[in-house]
Amino acid sequence: MKDRELCRIVGCKNLRPLDKNGNMGTRLCNMHSNKKYRYGSPYADTRRAPNGTGTLNNGYKRYEINGRLEYAQRLIWQKTYGDIPVDCIIHHLDGNKLNNDLFNLQVMTRAEHRKLHVGLDRAPCTAR
Repeated sequence: MKDRELCRIVGCKNLRPLDKNGNMGTRLCNMHSNKKYRYGSPYADTRRAPNGTGTLNNGYKRYEINGRLEYAQRLIWQKTYGDIPVDCIIHHLDGNKLNNDLFNLQVMTRAEHRKLHVGLDRAPCTAR
């Protein structure tokens, strides 16, 4: 039987589970594996948002709609202007991820967004 190893997430001290055949299977512990399954990322921050509704993920506010977590800025844009074009994201003009005022949101392609954030001191947005 193989020795159990730690989760691949840096700083996590949980052991990876064995599958029914005694193999390691995923390189994630149960907690991070569940976050990846439910929220799309093992790094998802599922704390409650400041006003008590929704959750935070990398600083972005999200809401559960029909069993799926959706980013607040995307919901606001879609309600006002309709579907967001494929390969486009919603950018916060003032850089405040929690300011989802319609006048603070702009649709742009991922390529445009990357160019905009190149050279800035902060990490680029990763919202989908």
